[in-house]
Amino acid sequence: MFEADDRQAARTQLLTDIPRLVSDAGKTMLVGSFYEAAYSATPAHMNDIHVAMLESEELEVITCNGGIRRKGNTIQIKDTLRLKDQRTFFPMFRQKPAL
Repeated sequence: MFEADDRQAARTQLLTDIPRLVSDAGKTMLVGSFYEAAYSATPAHMNDIHVAMLESEELEVITCNGGIRRKGNTIQIKDTLRLKDQRTFFPMFRQKPAL
């Protein structure tokens, strides 16, 4: 398990790594596909990943019915991660994700 400082650093890194991974895949990515790509590359806890998905200024988590997820514990593998239309400048500083 992480020390408190290490876990916080990992959480912060997720806020840039997750949108970058989705961006590399296109504009959208199924949550199930994200899990396959990310879980083997990060020691981050699932709850931290879900929080980062929802707190990201770059992403939305879209349900199968087109709604927007607002709680991490409701995210499902059939949901879609989508880059928001109004985005910040993170692509200007592109680097390989730590995930």
